[in-house]
Amino acid sequence: MLRRFVPLALLAACASKGGQGAGGQGDEADVVVPAAPAGDAWRTARTVGWKEMLDDLAEADVVFVSGSRELDLAVLDYLFNRGRLHAIALDSFPRTAQGSLDDFSFGRIDEAELAARCGGVADADRPVLAFARERALPVLGLGVEDAILDAVSAGGLGALSEEQRRSLPAVHAADPKRDAYPSTEHGPIAVGLMLDVAADVIVRWYRGAAPEGAQAAVLLSAVHAPRSLPERLHARNGKACRTLAALAGTAETADAAVFANSHADYLWFTGAK
Repeated sequence: MLRRFVPLALLAACASKGGQGAGGQGDEADVVVPAAPAGDAWRTARTVGWKEMLDDLAEADVVFVSGSRELDLAVLDYLFNRGRLHAIALDSFPRTAQGSLDDFSFGRIDEAELAARCGGVADADRPVLAFARERALPVLGLGVEDAILDAVSAGGLGALSEEQRRSLPAVHAADPKRDAYPSTEHGPIAVGLMLDVAADVIVRWYRGAAPEGAQAAVLLSAVHAPRSLPERLHARNGKACRTLAALAGTAETADAAVFANSHADYLWFTGAK
């Protein structure tokens, strides 16, 4: 069974070349491999080198990264240089923006036009978009349209129009309450819907547009999105997934519960040396 993600905090890091660690620490930097969620997590957690971690990420079909965009770029750069990266997925763009994202990635429109079509471009996304455009990598929009989220939050799936319901993944419509999530501004059903839509976008790309041996990097900012998205993808398309999460603080000062509650493959701590 794939590991689950935990809520994440931002990490100050910098983009790098050829496996250099975030923050310019190079191969001497360490990341933490969390323990299984049983027993003494502090005693069974271990550290591995940044380069070793990147090599492992490069072998996965789908890599989930959540932290700052600078950390994202460090990982993206390494994966691309290894020849494995073929798409970048962002949860900050809705799936309906896919045509505009394609036009931008492949040089048919500029950032100003992309912003005009999508209602703006977040400053944090600009480096990732530029990275993708320079390398002609498709950017996949994972988000659910605001109109659907608002309707589901207010009245459940029954509040959606027939057209809106038809646009959603069938797997969610069949059992919309199968996920028990903490309440959010959108509510537990909407959170499950967001996960299903994100998984559906990635699966459709693999089935319809991905070349053989393609790897996708999924950059996440939503608190609950990482919780079970890797499991959803693995169940639907059998792809191997790896996850890298950034957490505030340092491994030496973090509460042991961080390890007990984390199912990420790798944890990177702010200030890790």
